[in-house]
Amino acid sequence: MGVASEVFSLAHLTRVDPEGAAWIRDSLAVANAILKDHGLATFVEPESLPNDWPRMHSIGGFPHSYLHTLRLAYSRARLGLRVTTEPEDVTIERVAALLDSHLLCHNIAAGFYVPVDFQYPIADSRTEQSMLGSSIALLRELRFVAPTLGIALDDTGQPSAAALEGLRNTRETDYEKIVWYRLFETASVSQHYGTAISFE
Repeated sequence: MGVASEVFSLAHLTRVDPEGAAWIRDSLAVANAILKDHGLATFVEPESLPNDWPRMHSIGGFPHSYLHTLRLAYSRARLGLRVTTEPEDVTIERVAALLDSHLLCHNIAAGFYVPVDFQYPIADSRTEQSMLGSSIALLRELRFVAPTLGIALDDTGQPSAAALEGLRNTRETDYEKIVWYRLFETASVSQHYGTAISFE
């Protein structure tokens, strides 16, 4: 089963699927209501694409099974482990149980990451899968785990030129890097343009 991370969903659907656009608009209104109820900033989802969007590097999806490898790498990094004899699922569950990771606690098959910064994922029955994530917090977690994956970041938190070239030519077996790159691109666009991440 594949996961496609999407940005500008409302802008795309407004042009081709009015009913789908209405559903996204209503769902994002719920997300904003949740943010407001938690004393957080709200956001306005763009209804048109930015002028430079067609020139940007394309964002793709990844098989859902690949996500496990990135979550394991992140969990080991959080626990200060390079290698562990624990079963992989136990390692992930130890960190996920803290309920503070946007990478681990979000379903990443439904719901949204919103372009608003908050520390903990928000559990709320009004959201799909009862969890709302922050794309800005997700970026921090991706930057945290990058050294573990051998991804060099520059002083601005972006992949270095050499790292970027390597990511664009990642081997098909480097599952965690494939997912890292897709999520990093998507979360970066989300933060820069103020658009929510949705999933298909």
